[in-house]
Amino acid sequence: LEPFSGCCDAFRAQLVTLAKNRQAFTRDAELVGNRLAEIVNMIGSLTKYVTRDAMTFKRPLGDCLQAIVKVYELLPAHKELRSTTVFFLHRMLSCLKGVVVPHIHKTMELLVANVTAESLLQVSQLVNQIIVMARTESIPIVAHIFQPYVRQIYKVIASFNYIDEKTETSAYSTQIKERDSMRSIYFGFIRHVLLTPDFLPTSLYTPRNKACYEEIIKSVLEGISDRDLTVAKHCVSILSQVVEWGSKLVLDAKKTPGKKISPPLMHLWSLLTKDIGAATIHGLSKGNLDPTDAKANMIMLTIVRIHHKLR
Repeated sequence: LEPFSGCCDAFRAQLVTLAKNRQAFTRDAELVGNRLAEIVNMIGSLTKYVTRDAMTFKRPLGDCLQAIVKVYELLPAHKELRSTTVFFLHRMLSCLKGVVVPHIHKTMELLVANVTAESLLQVSQLVNQIIVMARTESIPIVAHIFQPYVRQIYKVIASFNYIDEKTETSAYSTQIKERDSMRSIYFGFIRHVLLTPDFLPTSLYTPRNKACYEEIIKSVLEGISDRDLTVAKHCVSILSQVVEWGSKLVLDAKKTPGKKISPPLMHLWSLLTKDIGAATIHGLSKGNLDPTDAKANMIMLTIVRIHHKLR
């Protein structure tokens, strides 16, 4: 414990000293960010050796966490510092799990506000890990960042719209693949969140997120017909899960005299059942589902199950 604490304290002292050097920031903030990122990376790498017994090292790890989130707030758009901060938060979640979550609300807000096409996958994976490692503790933070993060993802995807008008360029195929990748990340993120037990009914469908949910449902219904089968598979999985949840909700309400479904949840269920049949039939009729393709087969099977649930 003592040698590890000593190393952590030494690295943290360097981090704090450099972060307080205003003259260095004025001269070259990019260079300072690179140096800070190097120190954060060293601290993160050091934690790999204590994962199994991390709670024994809770004090030095917690001190480093407090310092690093403060340092990241100084340069939230710095590429290297953002990347190493995300790496460090992954390590902290692996070590301390739910203990970390209350301390990273501001950090997650900044990561979401500064997300780019380059960092979209990083941030999505971090949110996913927060949910997996600390399901109960993560509900408030995921509910808080859900709407702004979805909005930021929409902005990132929209930044690729110019390629629709430039199909003749040599870089077109690369750019279209990159946009498809962003869309796949988006639907994968939505799928991960909505497939987490209790997330949908207990926290995410709030008045603040209501309009966002309507947009998400619309995009998911449209995504069933997507030419990218990975996207289509994500979308039918999302719908299957929500239909499973919604049908149980309605069935329980019918079985229990006097039990009522909350208006927001009833609104979501109505939104789905109104359009889901037409959307899934349209997806089947698009002609891009090859019966010999495993993904296409899974999509068709899931659609059949959805209709069975909606009978």
